[in-house]
Amino acid sequence: MLTIYEDVSQLSDSDRFTIAMTISRLEQNQIKVEHFDIHEQPDAFSPAIRTLMETESLPITLLDGEVVKTGSYLTAEDAGELLIVNQLNGIGKRCSSDGCK
Repeated sequence: MLTIYEDVSQLSDSDRFTIAMTISRLEQNQIKVEHFDIHEQPDAFSPAIRTLMETESLPITLLDGEVVKTGSYLTAEDAGELLIVNQLNGIGKRCSSDGCK
């Protein structure tokens, strides 16, 4: 599962569209995506996320509870990599030069 903690009020309409398309692509490929806006769902921001926000900027993106990106949204390239890993290894596994976990 991909979880995004964000501040939607800082997004332009163009950014919202791009992000929505990326999320749609992930969901169409069986990757569940949750996203929480700090203004609309402040209770979803756990103490761990709030602590991370002291040093990192929103958005904060987690994959199966592990931070994978901060300060910007996933790009189309990032999403493509997630889809490849998902197809090869199943949701929740990540690959790097050290192998798949």
